[in-house]
Amino acid sequence: MLSFVHPSHITRLNSTWQLWNKVLMGKRFFSGAVSIKTVEQSPFWSRSLKQLLGSSVFSEKHLVSGKSTVRDALEQMEKVDMSIVAVTGTQNEWLGIFSERDLIRLIAKGGNINTTHVRDALSKKEGIATCSLDQRVSDLGKIFSTQNVQNVVVVKESSSHNSVHDLAGLITSRELAQYFHSLEPDVVEEFEHILVKDMLDHNKNKVHERLNEQSILAMELSSPVKDAVQLMAKYGVGCVMITSDHSKGALHPYPDIVGMFTEREYIRNCLLKGKDKDSCRVGDVMQSHMALVTPEFSAAQFIRLFADSHVRYLPVFSTGPEDAQDNTSMCLGLFSIKDVFSYCFQVVQRRS
Repeated sequence: MLSFVHPSHITRLNSTWQLWNKVLMGKRFFSGAVSIKTVEQSPFWSRSLKQLLGSSVFSEKHLVSGKSTVRDALEQMEKVDMSIVAVTGTQNEWLGIFSERDLIRLIAKGGNINTTHVRDALSKKEGIATCSLDQRVSDLGKIFSTQNVQNVVVVKESSSHNSVHDLAGLITSRELAQYFHSLEPDVVEEFEHILVKDMLDHNKNKVHERLNEQSILAMELSSPVKDAVQLMAKYGVGCVMITSDHSKGALHPYPDIVGMFTEREYIRNCLLKGKDKDSCRVGDVMQSHMALVTPEFSAAQFIRLFADSHVRYLPVFSTGPEDAQDNTSMCLGLFSIKDVFSYCFQVVQRRS
């Protein structure tokens, strides 16, 4: 079952309740309610990556040898609760990164995690987004909003970028959400004045153009896991909505959505447990307990919910009077953490 989370129930919301009231009264980001004018003046986007990484030290736990098997890499990722690891060569050279998205591509091609070396399944460093340690969070915003990437590698200043010793950190959208959640409300005030319904309007055409079908990929819960993996690999996405059998689809009214199937669910609940993707159903390994977001949520609330729930994707459901606030409401969209940060950065960037 999906669990509905009312905005007033989100962690730390009491300290920002007055801001939320301003949003509901129409004092929106564009109306001048917030004094932030440019990216450079934003107390969030102007922060340095050194501040973001804080005391987190890049170490061997973030590394895996290219000679290791993909299974070894996945077990290392599980151990440190990361969706990516950096891959090294025999001379400590940096070869690239291996991510959950790389795994999906490998499995879709029929690869074997027990025999395939990580060096043969990674994303090579030439195609990886990087930032220098002396750059700012706004540079992450630019990357997430303009490039089809989920992860950014942070390198030390004035380094050659060739050795693992040049690496300072690995940043995913989830790490950015956790950092956001740790900040005081006044630092992220601008995010209180951006609403989820604005993101829905902005993303509607963009998502339809990319998929050329529907803005949410959906499967019935009795579908085999292998079909979900193929679907994610085909469209380059990390999440598929799961509906009850014989449903009309996630975008139809009252779709009876019962869960989500993501890269993480596949790794944890199927692959590493030795289950056969050909015989295993998505309903057996999906994420069934999800928070339910509505268009009235602010971006700040949305991001905090991502951080609290330890998820990277959340659906948005209608709050229309004809819709019940449960898993039979009209599903309006599906957002990743990256989607939210990308939109918020574009809003502030337009003011610069």
